[in-house]
Amino acid sequence: MGANNSKPQTVQIPNTSPFQISREVLERVEKATKAEKGPIATTVPVPVPVTAACEHCNRKTTAAAAGGDAAAAGTSGSNEKQAQVQTYQQQQVALSSSWARRSTEIEETQFTKTLDRVHNLFGQPVKWAKANECTADIDKMEKQLINCYHQYGKEPLKCAALAKIYHTFVFNKQVDAVQSTKHDDQDVKGADNN
Repeated sequence: MGANNSKPQTVQIPNTSPFQISREVLERVEKATKAEKGPIATTVPVPVPVTAACEHCNRKTTAAAAGGDAAAAGTSGSNEKQAQVQTYQQQQVALSSSWARRSTEIEETQFTKTLDRVHNLFGQPVKWAKANECTADIDKMEKQLINCYHQYGKEPLKCAALAKIYHTFVFNKQVDAVQSTKHDDQDVKGADNN
């Protein structure tokens, strides 16, 4: 909006306090500069002890250390834990399927209500095919086309000629219906003017 007329402005602010760096940063910088000047220093990897993070892992390590009887008890404990996990998962699956079923029911109900409202507002749709008495022909062509697609499911281009005939027929019938509606409207307007 006003960017074309804007001029950049710069402000210089003096730094009243000098850089402050810690001793650790200074030592790292010095090591890096020495490494660039001298031979590359090799580092020896330090072994890090691995600790068990979860409670279940701690139980396993304790059971293994205790010996035979404790190992058997740990195994039965893990079996119980697995059984609890399985029952929990089954409950979650049952719960999610009931929610999905309920959601579908609500969706269908709302769709039906919305469709009823639309029909109340605009009226029931009239199929132009019934009005033009070509429903039987269209149904016959649709059945042929469906059978062709079933027969050649993996090769739908074999039904292309049949589909073209169907689409051409439907298109021509729709054009005829629109033109006849226009002619009817013009006849009604002409009769009103006389």
